[in-house]
Amino acid sequence: MLQTLFFPAGGRQVNAIASFFRYESGNAGGADESIRVRADGNDLGIYFPGDSIDLPIEARTWEIVPVTAICTGTIRLGVGRVQSARLVGTVRTIDSNRDDVIAQKAFTLTSSYGGTAALFAAIGVWNPAGSGRNAVVDEVGISSPALTSVQLGLISLVPANLDNGTNSKFLGGANSAPVMRAYQEYSAPNPPGFTRVYTWLNASNASKVFRRPLIVPPGMGLVAINQTAAQSLSVNIEWTNESI
Repeated sequence: MLQTLFFPAGGRQVNAIASFFRYESGNAGGADESIRVRADGNDLGIYFPGDSIDLPIEARTWEIVPVTAICTGTIRLGVGRVQSARLVGTVRTIDSNRDDVIAQKAFTLTSSYGGTAALFAAIGVWNPAGSGRNAVVDEVGISSPALTSVQLGLISLVPANLDNGTNSKFLGGANSAPVMRAYQEYSAPNPPGFTRVYTWLNASNASKVFRRPLIVPPGMGLVAINQTAAQSLSVNIEWTNESI
């Protein structure tokens, strides 16, 4: 037997014997529609519309607690389940990239640094120690005025110049606080603490989209270094901030 039940703003407790639960629909006015579910006091985690679970044993008490207090919706409880291959109504395709932008976790850096005699131009992102987040880098692009080699790598030394001017990919959103962009010039093309992860050979304009992202942990930076002294460099880096 299955029954569909409504939960109001603030959630509700349902006293019903059931082993199957499904979150049918929710409405939070565009805010987070997720709910926390407990069965006989046991936390079953967070559910979004369409999520369901089959328990190995029946529970008698179900608690529905919306993450957003104004969220209302419907759930389905029972000791059996109905399956259907039909798609009815609006179908939402999960797009994690879009969700990261809306959550203001996605950022982009586009910067240039002029060449200085006997120094090697470098641009990157720096994740300060204790930030509590990882910088997840998806793509890096570089541009230089002439054919040159550019090394991309992790560096553990704190840059001399830091600028918190990164741009949120949610236009008008807040800049990235824990991960800042770094302007720097080095006296050597491969400074101490630098570990190369990728090389552009004889390139004036190039980019790299990583099949699997690079993770920049707290206390580390990801920097692109022009291997030709006294030559300018432009760099674009795209990443998301993820809590550790």
